[in-house]
Amino acid sequence: MAKEPLVSIIINNYNYGRFLKDAINSALDQTYQKTEVIVVDDGSTDNSRQVIANYDGQIIAVLKDNGGQASALNAGFFQSRGEVVIFLDADDMVLRHTAQRIAEVVQSNPSIARVQYKLAVIDGFGTPTGAVVPPTYLRMPSGDLRSHVSDLNNYAAWWPPTSGHAFTSWTLRQILPMPEPAFRLCADYYLLRANALCAPIVSLDEVGGYYRFHGSNNFHDVVINLDQTRRRVALTRDAHVYLKRFADSLGVDGYAREVTEVRDVVFLAQRLVSLKLDARQHPIKEDKLLSLCWRGAIAALSRPNAGLPMRLLYLLWFGAMLPAPKPLARALAGIFFHPETRGKLNRFLGALQ
Repeated sequence: MAKEPLVSIIINNYNYGRFLKDAINSALDQTYQKTEVIVVDDGSTDNSRQVIANYDGQIIAVLKDNGGQASALNAGFFQSRGEVVIFLDADDMVLRHTAQRIAEVVQSNPSIARVQYKLAVIDGFGTPTGAVVPPTYLRMPSGDLRSHVSDLNNYAAWWPPTSGHAFTSWTLRQILPMPEPAFRLCADYYLLRANALCAPIVSLDEVGGYYRFHGSNNFHDVVINLDQTRRRVALTRDAHVYLKRFADSLGVDGYAREVTEVRDVVFLAQRLVSLKLDARQHPIKEDKLLSLCWRGAIAALSRPNAGLPMRLLYLLWFGAMLPAPKPLARALAGIFFHPETRGKLNRFLGALQ
């Protein structure tokens, strides 16, 4: 068995001074002793640096000009010494036992790319909402995903946000530095997929931290936001070029040549909603409604992280979107993309799964 790994918890912060103390305290309060805490402040203009100064001697502070998320993650990693790295968003928290749990998994499986775990959703005041990401009715994948990483395209469907992952540093050295201008925002989109191209991953069906939903972050929306949907489609389109290049550099076979070949259910649904509700501003001009519905239905039936009842529900959704008038299509989009609005339906879906 390998030696106990050092776990680096790297907190990336930009103007989240009101939450930063909770994040730092959670990182310092780990039951696992072999940890280091690094706080990267990406040019904040609020009280973040005063908060950081209060922890002098307890953390490693990296104070830099604003450069975006990729820049902050790059800077934090190159200050770290751990064999395992947790990138913790400054508005989130990690549970006390998480570093210990991760260290045990990596110690037994040193050749993996990362360990991922669920996050309990809390509100801006730190009160649990009862929600979990990814939702309980969807299974996070484990194992060697390299042959179909290009089809795993959505945070809530396959893996949690940034704070729900612990990466092995040997894989991060292959990926970082990330292209900083391209990923000022949503750098984790590139990081998670590139990391899964390096080696197998391990998913734990347990909660390892808190994801804070407070209205200023954009992982969750509470209503359909077409601008947000279009941005996610455009992000997938633009990031695909970098990910394909990285996959080719590793000699990974099966990575989709073009983004339009990606078969992920959620990405197809995002494209369908964008095209259906506002075709003029849709980012992928060659998309057609009938083709997206057909490809979405096929992808739904073959979705590996959902049981048969869920696959059939996805199939019905794509079938209903094609003839639906815009008001109904918008309502259907809300049902698909916002599990927090479904209420009792979520418990029913969990029972089916």
